[in-house]
Amino acid sequence: MLEIDSQKRVEVFLNKAEQLLGGLTSMKIQKFSSVMVVLAFMMVMVGCATTTRTAIGDGYTTAQKAYERGDYATAQTYYEKYIEKNPTDILTEVALYYLASSYAHQGDVVQAQKTYQELISQFSGSKWARWAQSDLEKISM
Repeated sequence: MLEIDSQKRVEVFLNKAEQLLGGLTSMKIQKFSSVMVVLAFMMVMVGCATTTRTAIGDGYTTAQKAYERGDYATAQTYYEKYIEKNPTDILTEVALYYLASSYAHQGDVVQAQKTYQELISQFSGSKWARWAQSDLEKISM
């Protein structure tokens, strides 16, 4: 999961760099690209370390393990805490998805619908929002 997010960061970073390179010669572009790849890698590594440290420290890992073993009540508690403490973290949309799914597994369809809607509105266009939309349609039938 973090690897996918890291790849996305690198792609966005390199796309922005390419836009800035407009009038440079081929030789300068190659040198600049090499430097940018190294800088992008360093940024990704710092971002991954921060995200992992935050996720472990704020209960994301505990929530995920509880979800995987079918303990949806515990998962719900830890996902809620994680989202409250980290509203802008890179894993928040993932936590929202699994929080909504935890509600659904416990039979709380109304809260699941609200949480899926929150995810869709906050992260529209993301794969998690698309999955939330699909799940929302299934539980609303």
